[in-house]
Amino acid sequence: MKLDVYQALELAAKRYRSLRTRFEQFHAHAKSLPNAGTPPLLADMSVSDLVAPGYFDVSLAGTTIRFQFEYLPDSTVGDKGVAVAYLFDRFTGMRADKAFGNFDFTSTGQTEHKFDGNGDPVSIADEHGSWYVVAKLLAEAIQRK
Repeated sequence: MKLDVYQALELAAKRYRSLRTRFEQFHAHAKSLPNAGTPPLLADMSVSDLVAPGYFDVSLAGTTIRFQFEYLPDSTVGDKGVAVAYLFDRFTGMRADKAFGNFDFTSTGQTEHKFDGNGDPVSIADEHGSWYVVAKLLAEAIQRK
């Protein structure tokens, strides 16, 4: 049965909401990273509030990156969310035009990353997976400077 245009739009909206909710959860996990552990793992890290239409900034050691949500509809492999990472210039405060990293995720939080390149896939549905992705991309950004 072929979907009419209204059903297709409603389905796209439902999938978008699901992926956007997962990105919001990723942000909530990221926001808890600076205070995780005793003593805190990264007490000098700051994570901004989530800003509409869907991004937040993470700063540490004079480096700021922005995680921005994007929606990729795909009827062959299923819709995906993408968190795109942009580096900010610390002197001008301007976001780089080109992303330096990103990761795809499903509505269940599954990503293409694996912990240390081996083992189980990283999921942003749990805080340890979210922390790992944030730390990995932040470390890459710091090394680029």
